[in-house]
Amino acid sequence: MRCEIIFLSVFFLSILSGKAQHDTTQVYVKEFLPADSIHKLWLGIEGGLEYSDRYFKTSDRYYASRTNFTNVDKRIPGISFHIGVGTYYTLNHAWKMELGVQFLMNTYSIVKYKQPFLSKSIITGNDSLLYKDIGFDYYQSYLYFPLYIKHILYEKSTFSVYASGGTGLLILLLDADRNDYANSYTPYQLTYNPLTITWHAGVGIFYKLSPDLLLKIEPSFRATVTSPLQHPDRGNLFNALLSLGLIYTQ
Repeated sequence: MRCEIIFLSVFFLSILSGKAQHDTTQVYVKEFLPADSIHKLWLGIEGGLEYSDRYFKTSDRYYASRTNFTNVDKRIPGISFHIGVGTYYTLNHAWKMELGVQFLMNTYSIVKYKQPFLSKSIITGNDSLLYKDIGFDYYQSYLYFPLYIKHILYEKSTFSVYASGGTGLLILLLDADRNDYANSYTPYQLTYNPLTITWHAGVGIFYKLSPDLLLKIEPSFRATVTSPLQHPDRGNLFNALLSLGLIYTQ
């Protein structure tokens, strides 16, 4: 009888202990991710700076062409930015899916150095042969539609660390250029594809500002899978990003 009492006592204590541990786990989960947010949407806004590194190769080889400049066929740096909105669908406690739309503005320059031109001297009235650096600035704006999966790697009550990966679609809105030396004009134009597919990878932090508001900090990389230039020209884009965002979780 004494053994049965001891056994029943241990059994009920184990149940109570397990229930207490379960309740503690639930409280821990609720501290960062409310239980009723599972399978619901978070809404967010974000913006960020991008270091853009691009390459393009053209079929045009006319010596004075804007596409036959010094740094064509090499990596060309530039600064970009993005701003947009997103939704975060919580699949379970560890996995989230991100969908959104962003506006991207890209700028880069190509340069042809020391082009000769004639200039009339104000003092003597004679023409003299001078040299001038010339170049073209290119501007492209896109709508970008990301589809990312985020996996929680580590979390505490006030923050969680995640890895992010996925794909996206660039839709061309505007393609423009500006030259700083009008006489260098040639009729050859770079033609951009209206749609370009990309890949994305990064890591980030969700930091809890309040029970309903998160701060998102995410350094990442984005690159093109398909060429942004139409055939026979070709090229690719590679961007390093730092994104900041606010996410409403209720």
